[in-house]
Amino acid sequence: MLRRHSPVWLHHFIVFVIICVSSLLSTLPAFTNNTFKLSYDGNIHLARYDAITQALSHGSLPPLVNFIGLHHTGLAMNGMYPWITSTIFIIPKLLFNNPIVALMVGFIILNFLTIFDVFLLAKFITHKRWIQILGVTIYQFSSYHMAVLYSRNALGEALAYVFLPLVLLGCLKIWHNLTNGWLYLGFGMGAIANSHILSLIIVTIMIAIFCFIRVFASSINTKRSHQLHKSRCSSNFIVFLYAH
Repeated sequence: MLRRHSPVWLHHFIVFVIICVSSLLSTLPAFTNNTFKLSYDGNIHLARYDAITQALSHGSLPPLVNFIGLHHTGLAMNGMYPWITSTIFIIPKLLFNNPIVALMVGFIILNFLTIFDVFLLAKFITHKRWIQILGVTIYQFSSYHMAVLYSRNALGEALAYVFLPLVLLGCLKIWHNLTNGWLYLGFGMGAIANSHILSLIIVTIMIAIFCFIRVFASSINTKRSHQLHKSRCSSNFIVFLYAH
């Protein structure tokens, strides 16, 4: 009904407002009284972000060894843990002096991107609005996702969770012979690779199983194979940028 009786720009604006409100609802309760509860993983990630922020604020790349936090013993957290997608949290730290405000803005951006990406996936799967809303709500407000964000503070895993819908969307577009499927798949895989290595391994195994099943179902043709190769090249390029 909204699409039929309103301009396209108004429809897009309303969707944008709903995503913004949902991201705020996903974030603000965790920052009541201007505080945020940190876990052990959360302390590790915030220590990494502080080191990266200080390096970028002085016009240099982050050092491979992190001396902030972790008892200041000098662990190679920056060198061994991907951080490119962590700029979601690092940029607000460069813009805001209040660390709680900067962290809250980072979580708002993180939740906004999560909702937006899964909305793109739901919109491709079905045109029924209520199913789209149900799918987005389950993905965003699931107990697993809330625990990852605010109980475990597993921010690398949460960042990978943001880009998983893009990987699935890319696979579906490729399997429907749409030309831009490789772009979604390649960008999603590259972003996951720069967020959380364990999630990258799980997603890679998942895609390999799907492709194996479709090979036996005789659903992989030359065009789809070409798009899969392009997506692999694009994701490798993103990882190459991080490595260098």
